[in-house]
Amino acid sequence: LYIRSAVKTLKEAEQKARSELKKHNRGEWSMDITMMGSIDVYAGSVVCIYDFGKFSGWYVVDSVSHKIADGFTTQIIGHRAMIE
Repeated sequence: LYIRSAVKTLKEAEQKARSELKKHNRGEWSMDITMMGSIDVYAGSVVCIYDFGKFSGWYVVDSVSHKIADGFTTQIIGHRAMIE
């Protein structure tokens, strides 16, 4: 990732770099999971996925849909949370 931008201070450069890195990384890790139904998950929440090797970690939920057909299921679509 290369950033070409004029800044006046080191603090401003660090803020710009963090912001651009977050934008760049947002689409790098995404998830689309269908699981047993849960009404506790909603868009904007943060969930922890574990026991999935390198895919384990925190994800921000972008959208949730529920279905009641042959049981209750929940589909979650989200992206990796950039937690420092």
